[in-house]
Amino acid sequence: MKTVMRYATIVMSVVVFPWIFFNPTSLKAQKLDNQTFTIQMNEINKPESVQEDLLMFSEGQLDSKECRQYGFSPSPYTTSHTKDKITFSAVCTSDIEGEMIWKGTVIANQIDGKVLWKKEGQKDIEYSFKGKLKKDKTVN
Repeated sequence: MKTVMRYATIVMSVVVFPWIFFNPTSLKAQKLDNQTFTIQMNEINKPESVQEDLLMFSEGQLDSKECRQYGFSPSPYTTSHTKDKITFSAVCTSDIEGEMIWKGTVIANQIDGKVLWKKEGQKDIEYSFKGKLKKDKTVN
């Protein structure tokens, strides 16, 4: 019995624990997986520039439906959380359009945050966004 327990401990130490701690889609990132938020995003200091978007979290990746048309692809996201709040961040990149740095917070079914668009040869543009969990799982 002691041999079996030692073997199990070794297997857990060598296989399971490293997978949990070093897997890019670790348990922390999965806190938001399979959730889609309908958001309204506008450039800071330009409230008239509101744009609708879908922000999707899946398999440890953050994806903005509207940003896809500019070559931004789904990118890994990280999270931290407290009892009632999840904070996330991600950097989505496009070969042509630069990078979008997402930082936000989810409380219950509400989401809000900021996005910084950085592109070579252009002044950085900052956006704010807010929205809510999409009840219908279809992506239009």
